[in-house]
Amino acid sequence: MADLNMSEIYTDEPEQSFEPVPNGDYIAVISDSEKTVKDDGARERLNLVWEIIDGNFKEKKIFEGLNIVNPSDKAQIISRRSLSEITRIAGINPHDLVDSAQLHNIPMKIRVVAIDKNDGYGMKNEVKRHFPATGEAPKQAQVGAATQSPPAAASKSAKKHPWEK
Repeated sequence: MADLNMSEIYTDEPEQSFEPVPNGDYIAVISDSEKTVKDDGARERLNLVWEIIDGNFKEKKIFEGLNIVNPSDKAQIISRRSLSEITRIAGINPHDLVDSAQLHNIPMKIRVVAIDKNDGYGMKNEVKRHFPATGEAPKQAQVGAATQSPPAAASKSAKKHPWEK
């Protein structure tokens, strides 16, 4: 028998909807990330959780997987380009990225499309592009430059941003 005190575990929070958001551009932050390694290192994937921070779909999560090491050269090249794009927008030289947490909580614009991969799960979102949140061109970091500090949005301070919990 399990002794449950429902007053301690009950939540009023609504369940997260897994319905895809409509195609479009959204302001979002990377709220979580994790690297997974498979096949004795032959495959490494960086899984990003984007959280929309503005508009009708605020707090909706979009998942992006980047195949940073993959036997498929095409998959690896596409993913590494995306990671480089994200890193530059964050104001970090790609060569200075040592932890995916450096990319967390930095507002960016992501272009999202809804697709059906015919895998039995139905429609899901896929991130196609990344842009600065302000609409300006991605920052070009200097190769070999000293490590740049992430923008203030990424620093831990007493002031919480609206998208931070």
